[in-house]
Amino acid sequence: MKSIKSKNLKLKLFFITFFTFIISILTSIYTSNNKIQTTYLNLKNQNVVNSIKIVHISDLHLHYFGNNNETLINKIKRENPDLIFITGDVCSFSDANLKIVEESGMQIYNQNIEYTISTLNQIHNIAPTFFSLGNHEHVLEKFDQGLNKLKQIVKNIGVSLLINEIYSTNINGTNVNILGTDNSYYQDININKLVLKLEKLDGLKVILDHYPFDFALNGKFSYINFNVDYVFSGHEHGGQIRIPFIGAIISHEEGIFPTYAEGVHTQNNSTLIISRGLGNSSFPIRIFNRPELIIVNIVKK
Repeated sequence: MKSIKSKNLKLKLFFITFFTFIISILTSIYTSNNKIQTTYLNLKNQNVVNSIKIVHISDLHLHYFGNNNETLINKIKRENPDLIFITGDVCSFSDANLKIVEESGMQIYNQNIEYTISTLNQIHNIAPTFFSLGNHEHVLEKFDQGLNKLKQIVKNIGVSLLINEIYSTNINGTNVNILGTDNSYYQDININKLVLKLEKLDGLKVILDHYPFDFALNGKFSYINFNVDYVFSGHEHGGQIRIPFIGAIISHEEGIFPTYAEGVHTQNNSTLIISRGLGNSSFPIRIFNRPELIIVNIVKK
């Protein structure tokens, strides 16, 4: 009798442990895909007159946080930023999407356009917003006038879409020069000329480039070879799956255990800020990798 009770107790403990483990995993997966983590960065720079607060957003991929993205928008509003940078992939397409598009027309296309209009309208009302394209925006080129339509929509909203161009503005007494580049591994002489032009300008020199690869892994074209202050990137989704205390397992461009999947990296007086992104694309689940909203506060050195 005692042996039976002992076995039943062990069985109960096993099931309690098992279900606790399953619930913990499911809770972690839900949190890693739906609970925004706000990362605060305090940086010093000699080219800044007064402090500048920047919100950095990347890789939304049509993801909603609350009804009509109200959770994300409210978080940004509370920060009261001076500038908002979006480093691509507001849109989201996958191989499956493209097959659907080819078979049944414009449903996925319209979904992307509607999401982009709604989200950019809300974000732009908070602070001046600058947007560089990601690889998913370029999928719109598969549709008749798709990317041109996006450009016109963004312009009408009032968001500055920077496609291989520099925009200069004055924020809190500081000249802020923003170059939005539009190429992976940009080995393009015309973009290189823009980077050379940027480094000669007075004030803060910033590059919005969807791909962190271009910071230090692009040979002579790497941004660390130029006099630029900050590069903002995304693309890697923080590696999508992360191991606690170790980090990203794999990236699109670097492979296993990448260096440039998230975080802040400084080299040759230039600093790269990589967002882990907010949404997912082809692989639909993040693990130990919460969606990230980055707040950068730059103060006088």
